[in-house]
Amino acid sequence: CIRDRLYPGLKTYRIILKSGFQWHFNRRNEDDTMSVFREKLQWPRYEKSIVNLMASLMKYYGADSIYKTIPELDCELEKGYRNVVLIVFDGMGVKALERHLEDSSFLRKHMVSPIQSVFPPTTTAAMTSYYTGVSPAEHCWLGWSLYFKGYGAMVDVFTNHNSYKGVPMETKRIAYRELPYKTVYEKISKSVDGELDIHTLKPEAI
Repeated sequence: CIRDRLYPGLKTYRIILKSGFQWHFNRRNEDDTMSVFREKLQWPRYEKSIVNLMASLMKYYGADSIYKTIPELDCELEKGYRNVVLIVFDGMGVKALERHLEDSSFLRKHMVSPIQSVFPPTTTAAMTSYYTGVSPAEHCWLGWSLYFKGYGAMVDVFTNHNSYKGVPMETKRIAYRELPYKTVYEKISKSVDGELDIHTLKPEAI
């Protein structure tokens, strides 16, 4: 969110949310308003998040991670599964499940523990954290469209399209060239000397 001075003479402030909602308040109730606003925010916690989930998977296959693992997942993996399948439903959070599914539904009945996304919680940032096992501050794939100065354009990083014109960029895989990273798969493959088959299924466009 952004807080800035809207009317200097009246000492009125505004908070602008990503959704476009604007919350105006004056200096007299600033402390109370900000206190309520902070209580409603969910701050990122890299103790039980996407990167910690990947840290548990990396640990299971002998690869190193700088992040803590998730105890519940570590305990489950101790059963020594031969195959591990990770399915990601983009945007499907706990609140959506609780709002639309009964307690007896398959997903809610088998829920072990909620985890958080990364910050910023965009599809691009989150999915790249799944691929890399590190936070957006480290892999730098922050949003669907990023500006690349060397190309003078906003680029949709997954599809390599010009964000404004909607056409493919002349240079292939710009984001991968400018913001390269090592995947979790590469790290795990190295730790097991290539004796493990790792496969990823995702839309062809990305």
